Amino acid sequence: MTVKNAINWRKTIKKYNSEKVINQEDLTVILEAGRLAPCSLGIEVTNVVSITNKELKKKFADEAMFDWNQEKVKNASCIMLITGTNPSYLVSTEFLTKRLERVINQADDLENAIKKYQNFLQKKEHLSAFVSEQAHIVTSFITIQAADLRIGTTIMGGFDAKKCDELLAKHCTFDQGKYHTVLALALGYYDEDDDKATMPRVRIDFNEFAKIIK
Repeated sequence: MTVKNAINWRKTIKKYNSEKVINQEDLTVILEAGRLAPCSLGIEVTNVVSITNKELKKKFADEAMFDWNQEKVKNASCIMLITGTNPSYLVSTEFLTKRLERVINQADDLENAIKKYQNFLQKKEHLSAFVSEQAHIVTSFITIQAADLRIGTTIMGGFDAKKCDELLAKHCTFDQGKYHTVLALALGYYDEDDDKATMPRVRIDFNEFAKIIK
């Protein structure tokens, strides 16, 4: 499937087929697309926790998801929690060392680079918004790759982020001091012939959406 076809195929799913499961190979391909997504400054502030366990999905649905997302999470083959780095950890020497030492070999150069990044990031307003933006970029890559495999997705903001963090910490070795949940994503198969299984795709006219200045 071309990128154009994948974009045209994708819709937001309301009702998943709970009997059909995403295989491990396809799930890995989808996650790899998220890993390869670009990140401003090249510091990769997003991580993904993928959950296929039915009992754990139900726990997240019942305890962390808002009403209208609960059935989606229960019936989806997989849910992904798109998590972002906490601002306090993002500017830490520990985090920046992990990211920058991959491309800077000399100790002095690395130390100077860390200081420059810290100085820049600490002056940046709304660092949480920066992290959220990067998480949305990762999510967009994941959803398009899923569409290429004819796997439906639902991007969800309707959840209790604090409760998600608590459940992740309890069940998924998640450090709340370093990371927080930004988005939830349901993935799975659905009946493509059932109009009620998806949200109707209505978009504004191209000329209203885009202006081309020559």
